[in-house]
Amino acid sequence: MSFLLKRFKVSLLTALLLVFVPFSTAACPLIDGMVDFNCDGQIRIGITGDSIVKGVGDEKGLGYPGRLAKKILSAAFENIGVSGTTPRRLRRLFIRNLPKGKVTTEKSSDLDYLIIEVGTNSYWDEEPASLTVRDIKRLKKTLEEKLEEMFSVAPLIFVSTLPPVRRDYQQPFIDQVNQLLLKKKKKLNVRIRFDKLPVNIISDDNLHPNAKGYARITKIVKRKVLKLFPKKASSLRSDLDNDNLYDEVEPARFGTDPTLTDTDGDSVSDGDEIFVFETDPLTANDLLTEDFLID
Repeated sequence: MSFLLKRFKVSLLTALLLVFVPFSTAACPLIDGMVDFNCDGQIRIGITGDSIVKGVGDEKGLGYPGRLAKKILSAAFENIGVSGTTPRRLRRLFIRNLPKGKVTTEKSSDLDYLIIEVGTNSYWDEEPASLTVRDIKRLKKTLEEKLEEMFSVAPLIFVSTLPPVRRDYQQPFIDQVNQLLLKKKKKLNVRIRFDKLPVNIISDDNLHPNAKGYARITKIVKRKVLKLFPKKASSLRSDLDNDNLYDEVEPARFGTDPTLTDTDGDSVSDGDEIFVFETDPLTANDLLTEDFLID
């Protein structure tokens, strides 16, 4: 069989299969305009921090991660909040619990994005604000390293500034932390601003947001997820071989060659094999080779 005839038959079969095999709505690189940063066919966003992430005081019992899940249906949101924690303690919790394969592992698995919002409780450690920012930096680095080690690709991590409190003795410390975070904006990827929230969104405990506060925070993060996240993620991802898989994740996640559209040479792109036909992109598929075709 001539090469051109073989390619024609393969192309014809591929076209026929595309009619009967439904496309996944979650194909890398884009899902409803959001960048599938780890290229696994889904968008998962984790939010970790203290009791404000946890949702303490939210009348709806959701916190802003739960509220976001109701606003952005094409993404899964994981609430990894721990009441009363600090950046230092949170880092230790991740180091201890990630390898155990339980709740922390499940919530942290295959994240495309991760937001860190923590530091308010560090006031009680009676240490300089600079040490809190140092601990946030260490937490971010640890999560990048551990999650890449466990799940092949590290999520894109954003750090937020801290929301205000109505405690005259604690607010100066929070202001100092926020000032230092913004000085390290580029290095820590501080892209979410809670420091400009008005104090009237704080509940009667003078610390946690009230229902309107959680709604306001949800609105801020939603805008970042839909506009900032795709812009930032796109700058860090490329698909030079046009196989619908990001070059940066191909070797680690799929074992495919980021310089080849079709790693196994069976005339079907690596992306189509993974997301459309659900076949092995490293092994030529008999269904799409000359042996399957009838002369």
